Amino acid sequence: MKLLKTLLIFCFWGASFQVALAKSKVLKVGLNDAYPWSYYDVKQKKVMGAEKEIIEAAFKEVRIQVEFHVLGYARLVKEFQEKRLDFASPITKQDGTKIKAYFTKRFVPFVDVVASFEKENIQLTNLYKKRFIAYQNASQYLGPKYQKAVANSKSYTELPGRENQILMLKLGRVDYIVGEQNILHGLAKKLFPKRKLYTNLIIKDWKIGPASLDKNLQEKFNQGLKKLLAKDGVQKILKRYKIIR
Repeated sequence: MKLLKTLLIFCFWGASFQVALAKSKVLKVGLNDAYPWSYYDVKQKKVMGAEKEIIEAAFKEVRIQVEFHVLGYARLVKEFQEKRLDFASPITKQDGTKIKAYFTKRFVPFVDVVASFEKENIQLTNLYKKRFIAYQNASQYLGPKYQKAVANSKSYTELPGRENQILMLKLGRVDYIVGEQNILHGLAKKLFPKRKLYTNLIIKDWKIGPASLDKNLQEKFNQGLKKLLAKDGVQKILKRYKIIR
């Protein structure tokens, strides 16, 4: 009987330890390296950004500790699909569906645009004489109409690194750049504060955001986000980073 009691106590202690360990686990969160959403600040030696702060605050509301990893989008998707990350943002439906990911509620406005240093409204259909540069794999994500339009343009390039897009526009090597509006406007202001970048055309309003490998984690995040929204926490963070709505 004493032996049985000892074994039961040991099993209970072991189970309690496993639960405590699970609760104390630090979640690995992957973020796309894109100022002002999420980026590594060299001076402050830490990950910063509007999206990063919102995710961190939402998880804090439900007492979940996280660590952040800032990656290029292609690598972010690869790491998430190979299950080296518990949670990642942003993840498109087509990338997340491949591994049956659980998508959380959307909370940030990701909008892809055509932009330039010229104030004008344009249409994709009449840009066949213009030069474009877009983010890596843009044509894959922006659909047939976009693909047809850029196929008839004077020149079209896709490359990683949003800073390169801004620099080529400033040097006059391209007429328009294509990318997420807050990333392009934020970098343009950071690199060339005396020049104003204009949004010439909205291409796509993305319905994307974070994704989780675990349904319970998805639900926990949504609970935390709901609490954060109720106290106007999301709006305060977006305002602090001057996010375009």
